Amino acid sequence: QLVLWTILSSRWPQLADYLEEKPEMLEKIRKQDLADVHDENFKKLLEELVVRDVINGVKDKDMPSHIPLKIATIKKSAQMRA
Repeated sequence: QLVLWTILSSRWPQLADYLEEKPEMLEKIRKQDLADVHDENFKKLLEELVVRDVINGVKDKDMPSHIPLKIATIKKSAQMRA
């Protein structure tokens, strides 16, 4: 979980900030239910395969696990930064 969050927040800080404000959007992003996202550039980012791979915890050489990012992880991270 920490690895996934670290990757996401390092590569896409805007997305990390967004998810800290709206952690419930994680599931919508995972399902590609992006109707609530009105910024077209941000929507394109959320549609990128590499972003979805990190959110879904897709296993590859950089991510050794196959555990999807959890809302609880995002909330804990937000609490630690506050």
